[in-house]
Amino acid sequence: MTIEELLKYKHKSKTRNKLIANTFKAIGQIEKYGSGIMRIFNICENHGIIPPKFSNLKDGFEVVLHKEKKNSKGKNKNGELSGELSGELNGELNEKQKLVYNTIKNKPGIKANKLSEILNIPYSTMDKNIRILLKNKLIERKGSKKTGGYYIIFTSK
Repeated sequence: MTIEELLKYKHKSKTRNKLIANTFKAIGQIEKYGSGIMRIFNICENHGIIPPKFSNLKDGFEVVLHKEKKNSKGKNKNGELSGELSGELNGELNEKQKLVYNTIKNKPGIKANKLSEILNIPYSTMDKNIRILLKNKLIERKGSKKTGGYYIIFTSK
């Protein structure tokens, strides 16, 4: 499995050790199989922490979790939106809009209904957040209504 497949959720979650998985589930440490990576990104975003960095290794991958907060100049060192955004944007993005932006960055081509489901945000609220990101030219929609999705177009200078 590649990191790209992992971050795009184009893989099936597979329990490698059922005894350990069942033990963690029984003590409440596992809420839902296959949702951990997105939950990690959401927790980092909600706390203003730099998102994790994934690297390929010979037989798997490595995850580096940061304790540093994002800076206040619009982007962290990984390029995700954070803090105050001024100059390039008309106004500031709220936390949900930043979360939607960063999720689209991690899952290019995602559809609004899938964003709504993953982030547990009502579709009508998701639609409003997407319209703000489109208006600020941070994202774009590519493809047909049926098969298209959203992509990041904002680039740092």
